[in-house]
Amino acid sequence: MSFYNRQPDYMFGRRSDTEGGNTIDMALQAGALFKVHTAPVHVMTQYGDEVEYITEGKYKDLPRHQVYYRTTNDEADGPLKTVLNIAHPSHPNSNYLQFLETVEGLFPESCTDVVSLDEGKRLACRWSLGDPVNLGDGDVIHPHLLGIASLNSTWTSSLVTFVKRVFCTNQQRTGENVISVRRTTNHDKILNLKALVLAEKANALERYVDTASTLKRLAIDNTDFRKMFDVICPEPEPNDKGEISTRSQNIYDKKWEGAWYYWQEEQDGPAGKTAWGAWNAIQSLEFHKIANNVNKKVEVVRGAQPMSNMAQRHLLQMADF
Repeated sequence: MSFYNRQPDYMFGRRSDTEGGNTIDMALQAGALFKVHTAPVHVMTQYGDEVEYITEGKYKDLPRHQVYYRTTNDEADGPLKTVLNIAHPSHPNSNYLQFLETVEGLFPESCTDVVSLDEGKRLACRWSLGDPVNLGDGDVIHPHLLGIASLNSTWTSSLVTFVKRVFCTNQQRTGENVISVRRTTNHDKILNLKALVLAEKANALERYVDTASTLKRLAIDNTDFRKMFDVICPEPEPNDKGEISTRSQNIYDKKWEGAWYYWQEEQDGPAGKTAWGAWNAIQSLEFHKIANNVNKKVEVVRGAQPMSNMAQRHLLQMADF
């Protein structure tokens, strides 16, 4: 079996809840709602076990640095499971509940995934954002919302609109804006957030469909595809000794093997021999194989897809778009 043969490959490593459900219920099932505990950072010195305290201001007499952690049974008396963060006492010690409640309030009973990552340090969720859209020839995309948050300060609490393409299970970002979700219980602010998300979805989906339609009208052949690949992923060049490292060549060969495999697959699907199929072949390579774990797949949807972006620009130039 080829390394690149298509297997079911979902963003979170499993099939989503296609019907959608309650965010909080799904978060509880995923073990994503746990108590965040804190303790001062202790330093062992020649004078003993010491804690550095803040000497002035709002946080006077509090430890300058605190450990934020989770226990094995998520209770105060349980043994340590994992350190979530080390931060100033101004850092909130709440968990993901308010973030999840906010989005559940915006789009009730539409959650398809809740995944706790890195033992709870990060969180990724997905919500359905309405009915699927048929691009023609049975090529169906389904608008979704990706929600991310973290307790280790690596991700801000934010939302990203994206689509799932049913044919290849690719998850493709539609918008350019990452919408920040602030900690708030203000009703008007929540309504404004919903309006912002829906406006971003509508604008981004319109641009996405326009781009797809343009690329579907441009027929390309295997030679065109090879030329595009050479632009976005040039073959390794020899060094001063005329040598190419085995590792560099192997990486390149794997990428080309994957791109060619997915391009052949697209030709047998709803896209056919079009620029739309060519772009999706590169996106499949980047999402399904280069992004080989959940964290990397989330980053792709957030926008970390350089090969796909370069391919799209190249193909749109070919189409004079």
